[in-house]
Order: sequence, then C-alpha cells, then structure tokens
Amino acid sequence: MWEKNYAFLPGYVRLTQGVEGLLQLITRSENVKGPLVLLLVAANKVLTAVSAAYLYRIACSITGNPRIGRAAATVFLFNPASIFYHSVYSEPLYCCCTFLAIHILLERKKLWMKCFDHPISFFRECGSSLALLGLSVGIRTTAMLLSLVPGIPMLLAFGKSLSELKLLRVFKIGVTGVATILTCIALFAMYLF
Repeated sequence: MWEKNYAFLPGYVRLTQGVEGLLQLITRSENVKGPLVLLLVAANKVLTAVSAAYLYRIACSITGNPRIGRAAATVFLFNPASIFYHSVYSEPLYCCCTFLAIHILLERKKLWMKCFDHPISFFRECGSSLALLGLSVGIRTTAMLLSLVPGIPMLLAFGKSLSELKLLRVFKIGVTGVATILTCIALFAMYLF
C-alpha cells in the first residue's frame, strides 16, 4: 500500500494510461492489454539503453576516463536489480529522465554556475534539466532529493557572497534560489493533481 500511494507518483501510470488509450484508438479494440505490455517492455528496453548511454557520458565527464564510464554502464545494465529495467516498471523512465537531467547540468556547468545572480539566465541554462528532474519527481518520489542538485552549488555561492558581504549578489542568488524551489514545487504539484 505504501508503494502504491507514496513511492510511485502518477507520472508513469498516466503515461501507461495514455499509451493504452492510443492503442485502443488505433486498433479500435477495448482489449489491448497484450500489445500494451509488449509495447511498454520494448519502450523500457530502449529507455534502459538510453539511460546506460547517458550514465556512460556522466561517468566519463566526471572522471575523464572512458573505462570507468563503460564500467558504470555495465554495472547499471547487469546488476541484480536490472530485472526492473526489462519489465513494465517505472525505473527506466525515471533513470532516463534523471541521467539526462544530470548530463545537461554537467554539460552546461560552466554556464549555469555563473548565472546564480541572474535568475533568467539561470533558468535558460538549466531549465530543461529542472523540467526533467520535475518529471522524475512525478514518476518516483525519490527524485525529490535529486531536484535539489542545482541548489547545492547555489547554496555555496550564496554562503561565499554572504561571507564577503556582497549583499546585492546575495539578494540575486536568493531570488534565483527561491525561484528554483518554486519551480520544483510547481512541477511536483502538477503530478499530485
């Protein structure tokens, strides 16, 4: 009961219902459970492969070593819990959205880390990542912690500016931080209703 009500938010369920409705419309049949399961399993396999590719890129970006990237992707694909990646389950979509969001943040790190005191520039540089993290939150509640990822460097910059008494920059970073928090809350709230 806990997992049904709290662990899985309605993002994946709504997607499944949408695909089912589309299949019913295309086939003009009410009984599409078999094709739906096959389609979702195939989609999850594609999402798992995309997730592994982005995990490889993330590991290579962080370590600078393609060998570590291959090891990360291999462990991701062949760990004992990977059974969930190859069945009708929310994990592949969650992983794909999360890894893509983190990849975007890493690729644009030099740009968005300089934009804390410019809220519009900050959202232009990492808005797609925030949207993907919001989608992840709509799929699995554990992604709520990941939606704070852009806020960690922002908090460090806020503290540094505060210690240096750069009050205008502190105010601007604070505005960006509040806007980021409100964006994550809004994305999460969309899935609750």
